[in-house]
Order: sequence, then structure tokens, then C-alpha cells
Amino acid sequence: MTFSPIWTDIDWDHRGRQDSFLCMEHADIGLDIIQIPISVLNNGSGPTVLLLGGVHGDEYEGPVALTRLLAEIDLERLSGRLIVMPAVNLPAVLAGTRSSPLDGGNLNRSFSPTATDSPTVRIARYLSDVIFPLCDYCFDSHTAGSCANHYPAAYVSLTGDRAKDMAALDTLEYINSPLSWGQPVLDGPFSEWVAVEHGVTYFGSEMGGCSHLQSNMLWHSERAIYRLLDHIKVLPLDEQWSGTLESRWITGTQGGMIYAPNNGVLLAMHEPGNNVRSGDLAGLIYTPEIPSQAPLELHYPKDGILTATATTGRVKRGSLTHWIMDESSKEALLASAS
Repeated sequence: MTFSPIWTDIDWDHRGRQDSFLCMEHADIGLDIIQIPISVLNNGSGPTVLLLGGVHGDEYEGPVALTRLLAEIDLERLSGRLIVMPAVNLPAVLAGTRSSPLDGGNLNRSFSPTATDSPTVRIARYLSDVIFPLCDYCFDSHTAGSCANHYPAAYVSLTGDRAKDMAALDTLEYINSPLSWGQPVLDGPFSEWVAVEHGVTYFGSEMGGCSHLQSNMLWHSERAIYRLLDHIKVLPLDEQWSGTLESRWITGTQGGMIYAPNNGVLLAMHEPGNNVRSGDLAGLIYTPEIPSQAPLELHYPKDGILTATATTGRVKRGSLTHWIMDESSKEALLASAS
């Protein structure tokens, strides 16, 4: 008899639909388990796609989009295999927190091969060792979480393989989110780095935030997932997702981020999605506890597209308040990865 930190009764090659759990032993007393929901849908011939939600537990659009997909999908229309995990970091999802309450682990930063064993690292290693090697594509749904609101954006991790990157950007163009960006694979303990090492084409989204589920951001999240599945010929597109939107290519660096230089209450001057200009007023930080103190002015460091703003109200020194990205083109993004 052998034991594993995570186990499941899923048969990865079974034709049809399986709804089950990844079982992870974790208990203060006894041998209780945490059951992470997973569904595998397999029909016909086609690629394998991993759909992830709940990597961070305070991001709601992805988990609900995937829950709705599982309720509505017609297996007979599927050509390929879907692996769907709406609440992959289940402890964080149940707590509504970015990181796991069990160990403080941020799942999206827990993929280092030398990471110390913990519940979050166990989930990361199961993805790395078992699930990613099965997959051709991944779509990882995110929002800006509890601290910010992000204009609807989809992205892809670029590998430096020109042919593969061109195909990925073509797919991203078809996904047709209001903002689209491609970036070289992040070097570090990130899920995308491990996935790309296994040959997975890694897509994701940043749509919404604000500590709650927004109906318009849910619509954009669902639309991006269904349009990906249509483009790679896994699931034909329903009419409700067929219309095209105005979309802009973007790129960005940390140089486009504004951080609060002091504690206080933030008034952001513009909503995400607006074009902004270098030097213009981005926001004011008030200190009601010292009413005689004039508000601190924040100014945009560059021209660009305001993609996200803080929504916490009160900020502290070092809090991200704004993120400005640059308008780009598909050709420029392709060249940046070469």
C-alpha cells in the first residue's frame, strides 16, 4: 500500500464526464482531508485544456464562470478533453483570501522545486507533476482581487518560439478581450513557467476585482473562455459569444505602476480603460485623521492606458494605486519575445 499527499479517483483517459475531487490530507487531528473539486470531460479527439479558477481566493469571476460552464456544457459537442478546477486553491477560496489560511501560501508563487512542503506547495506540485503534463492549453482566470479593479484583459505567455508565439497571439486576437497582451514567460516560481516547461500554451485573464463578483466582468470572463475553446476547435461557439469587441494590444512594465508614498484615503481621478497622459493628476491621498494636512497628489508617470486602480479606499505606503500600460501591436509583442 502506498500513500500520496494528494490523490484522486479520476481516470484521466476515461471517455465521458467525471466529477470528483483531489483529496489532500490535512488535519490538526486524525486523517481528515481537503477535497478540491475537479471535473474531467472527454469526448472525441482534440487537445486537452486545463481551466483554472480560484488560484487566489478573493477573485470570484473565474470560479463562477467555470461553475456555470460545468452546469451548461453539452458533452456531445466537445472535441477533446477539459480539465476544470473552479476552486483550485480551495482553502483560500473558502476563506475569500488571496493566500491560503492554512500556510499563508500564494499558489501562483509556490511552484519552486525547492519549496518547503505545505498544503499550497502540494497543490502546486500536483499541478506540475500530474496535470500540466497532460495538457496542451491552460486558461487561468484572475481578477485584481480585493485591492483593485482591472479593466478586462486577456494575456498569453510567450516562449520565444516564433511559430508557437504567432499561433498563440492569433488565438489571443480571436479571444478578443478589450485589452490583450503577450509577455515573455516570467522566470520564477510561477504556474505559467512550469506549464510552459511542459509545452503548455498558457493563457490567462485579469478581469475585475473589488472584493465582489461583477456581472459585466463575469460576462467578459466567460466570453474569453468560450472563445478560446472555439478557436482551438474544442467547443463550438454559441451565438451569445460571437460578436466582436473593440480590442487594444498592450504591454507594460513595473515602470507604469504608481505606489502610495504615504498612508491615507485614495481618490482615483479616472476609471480603468481610460487613456491618460504623463504628468496629469492620477489621484489624491487624503488624511482625515490630520484634516489640516493638504492631500498628497499622485501623477501619471507616462502616457498610456490605465488598466487598474486601487479600490480599497484606505491605502498605505507601498500600496499599488494605479497601473498604466502602453498601447502596442501584435507584431511588437511577437518581436519582444524573440
